[in-house]
Amino acid sequence: MRWKDMFSEKGNRRLLLGSIIMIIVMMVMIRQMNKNHFSELQETITSIYENRLLAKDYIFELSKKIYSKKIIAQFENEFLEQSIQMNDSIQQLIKSYENTELTKDEELLLVTLKDNIRMSEQYENKFLHNPEPPQREIIADGLTKKYDLILSDLGKLSEIQLSEGKKLLDNSYVIVGSSNNTSHLEIAMTIVFLLLVIKIIKDEKTQPEDKSQFPVRNFEQAN
Repeated sequence: MRWKDMFSEKGNRRLLLGSIIMIIVMMVMIRQMNKNHFSELQETITSIYENRLLAKDYIFELSKKIYSKKIIAQFENEFLEQSIQMNDSIQQLIKSYENTELTKDEELLLVTLKDNIRMSEQYENKFLHNPEPPQREIIADGLTKKYDLILSDLGKLSEIQLSEGKKLLDNSYVIVGSSNNTSHLEIAMTIVFLLLVIKIIKDEKTQPEDKSQFPVRNFEQAN
């Protein structure tokens, strides 16, 4: 029985040590998963700011400038100077918007937007350099329609920002939820790890007492 008990004790100890090693490996893996979740969350937050909030700000500024040009076009004496100044800033805003991460829908709309802006500038040049009132009215009507098309394109791009921003926000919620789950799992693994360590320490303390009883028993049998 004694040899069987010894083998049983060795088997239990190996099982405990194997369990501890497995828990340590799992804790390392969970820690790495938490790091990945943090990196993903950081990337998502950065994308929300750089690719959605800033992009929406560019679109808003473009909309303001186009709408201002539409109003200013009614005052011929002031139109030339202010229109040229706005064209430069509009091109700068377009370049800034192009540097953000665009979806396929945004890329298609941006091509249409740039075409409409280019054609509006052509209408502006015709409007400014055509002295004949009847012809100017026709050009002004075409220019107003181009401004309306540009504002429509900008409105569609603004809607995309809201949609894509919501997707990124929902994804951040998923990442946070996954991180919470792995954190709870890590806590549970830590508790199990401590319980196993306590178990081994208790076994180590009781083992010398069992061995000290063996000579006493043999001595009693000999008598």
